Amino acid sequence: MNPQDVFETSGKPLGAVMALGIILSLTACTDGAELPTAFLDEELPAPDYIIGPGDNVQIFVWRNPELSRSVAVRPDGKISVPLIEDLPATGKTPTELARDIEKELSFYV
Repeated sequence: MNPQDVFETSGKPLGAVMALGIILSLTACTDGAELPTAFLDEELPAPDYIIGPGDNVQIFVWRNPELSRSVAVRPDGKISVPLIEDLPATGKTPTELARDIEKELSFYV
């Protein structure tokens, strides 16, 4: 058997026959449907941070530096600040906690 005969099939090189087979099989895999559009990071809304035990919360009370401070969220999920005893903080967003602090301090400030 001649080595040239191994690489030829019906007078056509084996590589060309294989390439044609691969192209036909790849085109058979596509159904013509469009792929969904990928989202960029800027398009997705940023999830709100949820406060948990061990977090540090910076509280700023305008024109009242004696009430402004940084406090840690205790393991029980609460914080203590002047004029407000135990205020639940765990499971809230920073904005929700700020509104709760504003509400509690509105009696005094």
